[in-house]
Amino acid sequence: LIVDQLMDFSTEPSVFNMFMEQLKKTYFNILIKHDRLGRDVRLLILEPHRWSVIQKYQALTEGLSIQQLTAFVAALKSELYAEGLVQGNFTSAVRHTHIPLEE
Repeated sequence: LIVDQLMDFSTEPSVFNMFMEQLKKTYFNILIKHDRLGRDVRLLILEPHRWSVIQKYQALTEGLSIQQLTAFVAALKSELYAEGLVQGNFTSAVRHTHIPLEE
């Protein structure tokens, strides 16, 4: 359901800009508070693939466009996959079966 909702994503430029400005303010407020910034650095050490607040803030201030966002949404489904563990009465023949996501 989440993927289907994302695939139908669209926004008006004014709404997109409003969210961008709000996110910039939120990230800036985190950056000026030493305790919140310290927590972010600690999580970055524990999760090296995590985007830091500074990286997120820089991405917004360098200019994220609606076109970039919609291109990401379009590419998301083609890159998405799910893994699961099945236990029970299954044979090894069905163990590696790929079930494509519905288009």
